Amino acid sequence: MFKAQFHRWPEHIQSVELAYTLNKNNVIRRFFSPIVGVVQIALDTTVRTGSNEPTIYELDPYIGFRWANFPWNNYLTMSFEAGEGISYATSVPAIESHDNDNTKRLLNFMMLEATFAAPKYPRLQLVVRIHHRSGAYGLYHAGNTGSNDIGLGIRYLFD
Repeated sequence: MFKAQFHRWPEHIQSVELAYTLNKNNVIRRFFSPIVGVVQIALDTTVRTGSNEPTIYELDPYIGFRWANFPWNNYLTMSFEAGEGISYATSVPAIESHDNDNTKRLLNFMMLEATFAAPKYPRLQLVVRIHHRSGAYGLYHAGNTGSNDIGLGIRYLFD
């Protein structure tokens, strides 16, 4: 059985993201094509607000790997994406410095998300996402620090 304790931190994030899907002939997408169907380059911008800190702005450029061809897409259009990149915050979020004195504004960024849409309207999607910043086990010369945010949102796909 899975047992965990979740402590809600008095902080909210709001994000806006722009993403570009690489062409099927792009060398990066061709390299990953045996494993993943879609490769995207994205820029996530986030505003963090909370009672324990000033407003913090965050920039998260990343590369995303999306799986979208599921057998049930005729009934529920769905995709799953994993993203990896960097995250720069204008100030260290309080949650990241709460138990650690050695943290940085520049950290690793990881993202996991699932999207759901009605087959008649595949461009309008419900998004569930995990937004993660961390020192990546010392890679960024930051201690064992980081933050996780779980989000729910709406996405519209433009051409």
